[in-house]
Amino acid sequence: MRLALVPAAIALLAAVLLQPAAGSRGAVAALDQKIGALVHDASLLYSRGANVTSIVQLLDEAVKRINRGDYSGAEAAVASAASTVEALKAGVRGIYLRMVVRRYGLAAAALALAPAAYILIPRVYLYLWFRARRGWIVSTRPAGRSRSSLIMDEEVFAVIMAVIVVASVFTAAMILRPRSIEPFTALGLLNEECKIGYYPAEAYPGENLTLCIFVDNHMGEPIYYKVVYKVGNGSTLPSNTTPSPEPPLMEWRGVLGDGGNTTFRVVVPVEPPRGLMGQRVALIFELWVYDPGKGGWVYTGRWNHLYLKLVSPG
Repeated sequence: MRLALVPAAIALLAAVLLQPAAGSRGAVAALDQKIGALVHDASLLYSRGANVTSIVQLLDEAVKRINRGDYSGAEAAVASAASTVEALKAGVRGIYLRMVVRRYGLAAAALALAPAAYILIPRVYLYLWFRARRGWIVSTRPAGRSRSSLIMDEEVFAVIMAVIVVASVFTAAMILRPRSIEPFTALGLLNEECKIGYYPAEAYPGENLTLCIFVDNHMGEPIYYKVVYKVGNGSTLPSNTTPSPEPPLMEWRGVLGDGGNTTFRVVVPVEPPRGLMGQRVALIFELWVYDPGKGGWVYTGRWNHLYLKLVSPG
């Protein structure tokens, strides 16, 4: 009977240790709102052509301090990020104007290739032909000899011009078309050496396992994310639309710029639901992002799990 109570006691102790105090929860919620709003501002600046790398780095540092419980340090990093955002906002109109001028200038240059080629190619060709043959002696062509000339044929010139026109129009269209991407995020689960494969196959209740988590951002904008850790079984796994109903045990947060990724090592406790000794449990990792418009965290549908067999200690 006492042995049967051990997993429940461990789970209760972990819940107490991992559950933040009410004051801490309030501080984290307030920081979430500030960071989420600044990430949103950074996304708008990024869409206008501004370099938001420094903002992303400052916010990621703030989030790392939240993970460590250093809320005052997180506030300082958030304040620095807010100052950087305001400074960029002051100059973003000029940045956007230069980006637009450069973009349309490149498109105009691409379209100008066709008329420039039409004017220059015959002249350049005739100049080179003259340079190559100006020392030649003119003589009468013998009867029956086939005619040959280096003068450009009209059909050849028409083909060259057609290729140049098509290429210039295609290039201009590629420059001017709106950036079209399929936005996505990715979540990966790696072993303790941060590689794929050789995952642990069994563990005892309360054991700590070392794993690595990989997060990738291709949303076309910076994101504020968190990875939530839960323990369940085959019937409580998340789906692409709904998270696992199991309670969160741990979480890790970060900020990533567009095209950025990160890999970090975590130590997670195996705290299974009651009555699963000798059965398989699932270590569940879910990816969430902060949505300032909704004022909270939104499940992305990205998740990973690792099945383990529960064994007795020793």
